[in-house]
Amino acid sequence: TLASKNPEIRVRFRQISTGTNLNKWIGVMGTVTNGDPANGIYFRGGITANLNIIAVSRSASTESTLDTAVVLGTGWHTGRLVLSGGNTITVWVDGASKGTISTNIPSVVMFYVVAGGLTGSGGLRADYMFSRQTR
Repeated sequence: TLASKNPEIRVRFRQISTGTNLNKWIGVMGTVTNGDPANGIYFRGGITANLNIIAVSRSASTESTLDTAVVLGTGWHTGRLVLSGGNTITVWVDGASKGTISTNIPSVVMFYVVAGGLTGSGGLRADYMFSRQTR
């Protein structure tokens, strides 16, 4: 099964500027809306440059989050979200393990998404995003 192959998502991203921004997302999601998706596994950046990168797992619009304690800012960051056994996501940011999420793990078809709602300048830039799994 897919869960036994420990799929992971790897991303490298940065905030373009620190203008008046809404949330920013990078990862995999179900249907994309103007807000958080009903289902997804992704990193979320906040409204200002001084907010931390948050790891999110959402299933049926109920989310579990992990504050990585890494400020989004405008510098480049690398992220990894590794799903183990179908029920635990290990979160890595900038090469350091930040913890795990083990609730609200979605089991629907999802797609790669880099998104940001804007009310002014800002946005999110991705250098790369890919997934891999054990063969």
